[in-house]
Amino acid sequence: MAKITYHDDSAPGITRKKMRHGWGYFDASGARITDRDEIDRLNAIGLPPAYRDAWFCPKPNGHIQAVGWDEKGRKQYRYHTGFRETQEAAKYEGCAAFGQSLPQLRAKVAADMALPGVSREKAVAAVVRLLDLGHIRVGNEGYA
Repeated sequence: MAKITYHDDSAPGITRKKMRHGWGYFDASGARITDRDEIDRLNAIGLPPAYRDAWFCPKPNGHIQAVGWDEKGRKQYRYHTGFRETQEAAKYEGCAAFGQSLPQLRAKVAADMALPGVSREKAVAAVVRLLDLGHIRVGNEGYA
Protein backbone atom coordinates (compact mmCIF):
# COMPACT_ATOMS: atom_id res chain seq x y z
CA MET A 1 0.00 0.00 0.00
CA ALA A 2 1.26 3.49 -0.86
CA LYS A 3 2.16 5.81 2.00
CA ILE A 4 -0.82 7.85 3.18
CA THR A 5 -0.43 11.57 2.44
CA TYR A 6 -2.34 14.47 3.96
CA HIS A 7 -4.61 16.51 1.74
CA ASP A 8 -6.63 19.64 2.46
CA ASP A 9 -10.20 19.41 1.22
CA SER A 10 -10.20 23.16 0.56
CA ALA A 11 -7.61 22.56 -2.18
CA PRO A 12 -8.80 21.87 -5.73
CA GLY A 13 -10.02 18.32 -6.14
CA ILE A 14 -12.46 16.18 -8.05
CA THR A 15 -16.16 17.02 -8.17
CA ARG A 16 -19.14 15.01 -9.33
CA LYS A 17 -22.32 15.65 -11.27
CA LYS A 18 -25.35 13.38 -11.59
CA MET A 19 -25.57 12.05 -15.13
CA ARG A 20 -28.10 9.92 -16.96
CA HIS A 21 -26.34 6.70 -15.85
CA GLY A 22 -24.52 7.30 -12.57
CA TRP A 23 -22.02 10.02 -11.80
CA GLY A 24 -19.75 12.11 -13.96
CA TYR A 25 -16.48 13.07 -12.26
CA PHE A 26 -14.53 16.21 -13.13
CA ASP A 27 -10.97 17.17 -12.26
CA ALA A 28 -9.94 20.54 -10.81
CA SER A 29 -9.73 22.09 -14.30
CA GLY A 30 -13.28 20.95 -15.09
CA ALA A 31 -12.27 18.18 -17.50
CA ARG A 32 -14.36 15.04 -17.31
CA ILE A 33 -12.53 12.02 -15.91
CA THR A 34 -12.76 9.08 -18.30
CA ASP A 35 -10.16 6.69 -16.85
CA ARG A 36 -12.15 3.60 -15.82
CA ASP A 37 -9.84 2.74 -12.89
CA GLU A 38 -10.18 6.27 -11.49
CA ILE A 39 -13.97 6.22 -11.89
CA ASP A 40 -14.09 2.85 -10.12
CA ARG A 41 -11.95 4.27 -7.27
CA LEU A 42 -14.25 7.27 -6.87
CA ASN A 43 -17.39 5.12 -6.96
CA ALA A 44 -15.88 2.73 -4.40
CA ILE A 45 -15.52 5.56 -1.87
CA GLY A 46 -19.26 5.28 -1.40
CA LEU A 47 -20.16 8.91 -0.81
CA PRO A 48 -23.97 8.90 -0.51
CA PRO A 49 -25.85 10.37 -3.49
CA ALA A 50 -27.71 12.81 -1.22
CA TYR A 51 -24.48 14.54 -0.15
CA ARG A 52 -24.08 17.90 -1.86
CA ASP A 53 -20.94 19.83 -2.82
CA ALA A 54 -18.92 16.62 -2.98
CA TRP A 55 -15.13 16.90 -3.09
CA PHE A 56 -12.89 13.92 -3.87
CA CYS A 57 -9.16 13.72 -3.29
CA PRO A 58 -7.25 13.58 -6.58
CA LYS A 59 -4.77 11.14 -5.01
CA PRO A 60 -5.75 7.56 -4.17
CA ASN A 61 -3.49 7.64 -1.09
CA GLY A 62 -4.88 10.88 0.42
CA HIS A 63 -5.94 10.59 4.06
CA ILE A 64 -9.28 12.24 3.21
CA GLN A 65 -10.79 10.53 0.20
CA ALA A 66 -13.99 12.58 -0.01
CA VAL A 67 -16.20 15.09 1.78
CA GLY A 68 -19.78 16.14 1.29
CA TRP A 69 -22.58 17.87 3.16
CA ASP A 70 -25.53 15.85 4.47
CA GLU A 71 -29.17 16.98 4.52
CA LYS A 72 -28.70 18.49 8.00
CA GLY A 73 -25.85 20.66 6.72
CA ARG A 74 -23.10 18.70 8.47
CA LYS A 75 -19.80 18.12 6.76
CA GLN A 76 -19.17 14.39 6.35
CA TYR A 77 -15.81 12.79 5.63
CA ARG A 78 -14.72 9.56 3.97
CA TYR A 79 -11.20 8.63 5.01
CA HIS A 80 -8.68 6.32 3.38
CA THR A 81 -8.94 2.82 4.85
CA GLY A 82 -5.28 2.81 5.89
CA PHE A 83 -5.60 6.18 7.63
CA ARG A 84 -8.77 5.09 9.44
CA GLU A 85 -7.15 1.85 10.64
CA THR A 86 -4.16 3.76 12.02
CA GLN A 87 -6.42 6.28 13.79
CA GLU A 88 -8.61 3.56 15.30
CA ALA A 89 -5.58 1.64 16.58
CA ALA A 90 -4.26 4.81 18.26
CA LYS A 91 -7.70 5.54 19.74
CA TYR A 92 -8.00 2.09 21.29
CA GLU A 93 -4.46 2.29 22.65
CA GLY A 94 -5.51 5.52 24.34
CA CYS A 95 -8.68 3.87 25.69
CA ALA A 96 -6.63 1.24 27.52
CA ALA A 97 -4.42 3.91 29.09
CA PHE A 98 -7.49 5.94 30.05
CA GLY A 99 -9.11 2.89 31.66
CA GLN A 100 -5.98 2.24 33.69
CA SER A 101 -5.97 5.84 34.93
CA LEU A 102 -9.63 5.82 36.06
CA PRO A 103 -8.95 4.70 39.66
CA GLN A 104 -6.50 7.59 40.14
CA LEU A 105 -8.90 10.03 38.48
CA ARG A 106 -11.79 8.90 40.69
CA ALA A 107 -9.62 9.23 43.81
CA LYS A 108 -8.64 12.78 42.81
CA VAL A 109 -12.29 13.64 42.13
CA ALA A 110 -13.31 12.31 45.55
CA ALA A 111 -10.54 14.31 47.24
CA ASP A 112 -11.47 17.51 45.41
CA MET A 113 -15.18 17.03 46.17
CA ALA A 114 -14.28 16.84 49.87
CA LEU A 115 -12.54 20.23 49.79
CA PRO A 116 -14.21 22.84 52.00
CA GLY A 117 -16.15 25.70 50.45
CA VAL A 118 -16.52 26.44 46.76
CA SER A 119 -13.51 26.31 44.48
CA ARG A 120 -12.63 25.77 40.85
CA GLU A 121 -11.17 22.36 41.73
CA LYS A 122 -14.41 21.31 43.41
CA ALA A 123 -16.52 22.52 40.48
CA VAL A 124 -14.38 20.64 37.95
CA ALA A 125 -14.51 17.55 40.15
CA ALA A 126 -18.32 17.76 40.26
CA VAL A 127 -18.51 17.92 36.46
CA VAL A 128 -16.13 14.98 36.06
CA ARG A 129 -18.14 13.00 38.63
CA LEU A 130 -21.38 13.67 36.72
CA LEU A 131 -19.77 12.57 33.46
CA ASP A 132 -18.52 9.40 35.14
CA LEU A 133 -21.78 8.52 36.93
CA GLY A 134 -23.94 9.30 33.93
CA HIS A 135 -21.68 7.48 31.45
CA ILE A 136 -21.85 10.65 29.39
CA ARG A 137 -19.94 10.62 26.13
CA VAL A 138 -18.27 13.90 25.30
CA GLY A 139 -18.97 14.89 21.71
CA ASN A 140 -20.29 17.47 19.32
CA GLU A 141 -23.82 18.76 19.94
CA GLY A 142 -24.46 18.73 16.19
CA TYR A 143 -24.33 14.92 16.25
CA ALA A 144 -26.54 14.44 19.31
